[in-house]
Amino acid sequence: MNNPKIPYRPPYYDWKSVRRFIPVIRLLVETHQRVGVANVQFNPLTLNLSVETAIARLRDAVKSLCLELTIDDSIDIEVLRQIWPLFKVTSDGTRVTIVPRKLKETEPEPARGQNVLATIRTDDVEFLEDLKALARCLSKRFSLGQVDIIGDLPESLQHRITSEYDVMFITDEPQKHHMI
Repeated sequence: MNNPKIPYRPPYYDWKSVRRFIPVIRLLVETHQRVGVANVQFNPLTLNLSVETAIARLRDAVKSLCLELTIDDSIDIEVLRQIWPLFKVTSDGTRVTIVPRKLKETEPEPARGQNVLATIRTDDVEFLEDLKALARCLSKRFSLGQVDIIGDLPESLQHRITSEYDVMFITDEPQKHHMI
């Protein structure tokens, strides 16, 4: 019997984990569309989450929606994909806040595939260190663009990096990924 391999989807990308953040994400998208900028806050205790967990799960929810692992008709996914890199998720210790990033006005946001900062291979000895360094540069907006990753990139590592840094992974092929 030849059963097709079903890819593993971590539970934090499932609908039940994403749905609690739908009102926050919807408010972000609608406010940005209406005003051109947005500043959204919420209390993670209302979701029975710590601040750190709420920040990580909010990023996971946005990633799940952007990659269409989960779908919600009330959110325009294309708009979310365009505006999410313009924001960062922070906290004052009690509330989680989504605020605009301060990008240099002279540097336009690169389109996917146009500005490749680096290409790294997962079988390189210093892969993890390189990945973390590049993730930090992208997360802090020291560099704009994408990092191409060639090789096997486990979901667990992707989740660890997206939890620590404000980046996102896109998989084109089983052995080709992009970090933006």
